[in-house]
Amino acid sequence: MKWLITALLSLPCLAEWQGWNTTDKLLFKTKIVLDIIDVGQTYNLITCQNTNEYCRYYEVNPLFGSTPDIEDLIAAKIVGNFFIYKILDKVPAARRKGLLLANTMELVVIYNNYNIGLEFKINL
Repeated sequence: MKWLITALLSLPCLAEWQGWNTTDKLLFKTKIVLDIIDVGQTYNLITCQNTNEYCRYYEVNPLFGSTPDIEDLIAAKIVGNFFIYKILDKVPAARRKGLLLANTMELVVIYNNYNIGLEFKINL
């Protein structure tokens, strides 16, 4: 799992950024951070499912089923973000609006997850 998270974090490093302004770069990097928070919340869900037979959490994304596999989720995030970058790289007129929409959607998911009790913690 660590190599998948490393790959997700590495996506901005692989970007060429030609024609991307500072704000658009920041919005794309923000999307990566929001995806990592979402993955962390999903990991919390998976941990609950694996350790508590009465776990009240389940995944509602139909792509992953009610009991997701964290590696599949991270791989989907990597592939999805790669395609988002490639599309927005080719269509600069849609870049800002597309990233604002993607970040807003991810924030809504994170906020909803938080409201039902899913947390994301970083142990330092």
